[in-house]
Amino acid sequence: LKALAAEKTVAETAAGMANHKPEELAAELAGLSGRLADVMKQIGSEYEGIIFANADGIVLADGSNGEYRGLNIAERDYFKSAKEGKVNLGTVIKSKVTGNPIVPISAPLYGVNREFAGNLTLLLKIDFLVEKIAGTKVGQTGYAFMTDAKGLFIAHPRKELILEAELKKLPGMEAITASMLSHKTGVESYVFEGIEKIAGFAPVTLSGWS
Repeated sequence: LKALAAEKTVAETAAGMANHKPEELAAELAGLSGRLADVMKQIGSEYEGIIFANADGIVLADGSNGEYRGLNIAERDYFKSAKEGKVNLGTVIKSKVTGNPIVPISAPLYGVNREFAGNLTLLLKIDFLVEKIAGTKVGQTGYAFMTDAKGLFIAHPRKELILEAELKKLPGMEAITASMLSHKTGVESYVFEGIEKIAGFAPVTLSGWS
């Protein structure tokens, strides 16, 4: 993503944002969309899309025939982190286009004077991860699940819980939730929907998941 953000087509279009309105850069944005479409063909089916947004968080180009164009991502955590100069892995969210869970990977873009000009974001699909974890069986009744850094389910055999249920709001899971959100490794008993259970847990260091 860093390398792509530094490419001439991307960098020059971003730099032009400082002194031109989007409509004045129609040709450049069309060329950029073409380049991003080429990237999508190269990186395969593991990504939902790749988007280019200006400093206001408005998507002006993408690699998906304009499906994301016009979206406002200014309030998304990955855009805010990019605005602070960080290449970052965002939290798991539901795609505004498909409704599927995705992980944004975002990098800042700069103008000629190193002012923030927008961001470039890859949208990583995690359905393969959800299916892998949800399909894991332990003994007769055991199963696996994963939460994000805030304790929100991002993978679970019961899909209605994904991005909807939070550990800290579930009665009987207070102790194990505290341990998991503290990025600890261990084994603890808990109660889920009135049923006594026991789980082993460990952190995913890169993302803060558990």
